[in-house]
Parts: sequence; structure tokens; C-alpha cells
Amino acid sequence: MIAGTLILCRNCGPMPGYLMSRGTIVLAGDCEELSPTFVDCGTHGLIAMRLMAQFAGQYSKRAASLVSGRLRRLAGDMAVLGKGELFMKDRD
Repeated sequence: MIAGTLILCRNCGPMPGYLMSRGTIVLAGDCEELSPTFVDCGTHGLIAMRLMAQFAGQYSKRAASLVSGRLRRLAGDMAVLGKGELFMKDRD
């Protein structure tokens, strides 16, 4: 992945975002395995994601509910530029 935003409303296979340079991936479900080259940045309630939820809600209520609220952010892929990010629902 070079850039952009991808919202996955289902489970995904192993190592999503492997070798991504930039961009954002939001995961709704679990994935088989996360790449060890992503760094956990903690859980955040980001305003940008709330704005994205308002926009996405016009097209997919499921995607909108996924990006609203608190999300766990992982930065990476650190094996490349490390400017990408992977978001997952907060499990707390």
C-alpha cells in the first residue's frame, strides 16, 4: 500500500499492511497475524476518525461505526518508511 485509507469490515488474513509505505488501514475484526514491524501506539479517540465516520456513514453504517470511538493505533511498517498506520477497535 502506497497511500490512502482502507476500511475492512470483516476479518482479514495474516499481516495486513505488510510493507506499506503510507496510508491507513482500519480493521473491524481479527486478523490471523500482525507483522512484528508495527509499533503499538496505544488507544486514542481521534477527531479525524470521527470526521471520517460522518463521511463514511453516508455509504456504510458499519464502516462509520467502526471508525467512531476509541481505536488502537499501530504505526508502521517500520521495515519500510514507517509512515503508515493500522487501527483496530479498542478491546478494553
